[in-house]
Amino acid sequence: TDVLWILIRKDNNNEGITIDGEEFKLSQYADAFLFIFVGSPDSYDGILRVLDYFDHISDLKINFSKTKMF
Repeated sequence: TDVLWILIRKDNNNEGITIDGEEFKLSQYADAFLFIFVGSPDSYDGILRVLDYFDHISDLKINFSKTKMF
């Protein structure tokens, strides 16, 4: 999961939210991840690309039946 954290934070295609000058893109608790990004189609596609790459290198699958987008 550290790899996923690094991939999301380093990906310049996804714009997170900025609070007091610090950008936030991801929050993690146990095995749950909360991705925080601007709701543009480019950001959405970027997150999916990162998740697909993470799946490929780690062989960990995203459970899309438990996944929600707001």
